[in-house]
Amino acid sequence: MLWRRFDGKCAVCGVPIDLDNFGEARTNTIRAVCAVARDQGPPVNGTNQHSDRGRDHNHTQNKTHGSTDAVYLARRILGEDTEVFEQLERGDYRSVRAAAIQAGIVKPSERLTVLQQTQRWYSKLSDTERQQFMEWVAIIEPSNEPPARKAAQ
Repeated sequence: MLWRRFDGKCAVCGVPIDLDNFGEARTNTIRAVCAVARDQGPPVNGTNQHSDRGRDHNHTQNKTHGSTDAVYLARRILGEDTEVFEQLERGDYRSVRAAAIQAGIVKPSERLTVLQQTQRWYSKLSDTERQQFMEWVAIIEPSNEPPARKAAQ
């Protein structure tokens, strides 16, 4: 992603953003996204870069199909759960993604605890790495901080 200098406008829809009143700006941006979604309508099933409908051999005719783009998600919400879409337009959600999670379109990401992350990574260690890890764990006393890792040799 290319970063650009903040020009006081939303990068998605061009709505001016007053940083002193950001909550209102976020609501205005969501309303602008909803207006675009209403204008474009829900996405049509079965149309992608491989379909004959409107084919121009560009293979990029539907750039937001299946993406996390706010307009695409708003269009999906419009087509699948109009009640959530109306709540989104009223400003009842902090983001389009939050509304998409409520509508069941987006699966919320699960946050792993440090223990779960350690268990996941432990299963990927080689036998040698597991032995080194177990040696490291064995010298940790419950009341003390663990010793610093040795630099890889």
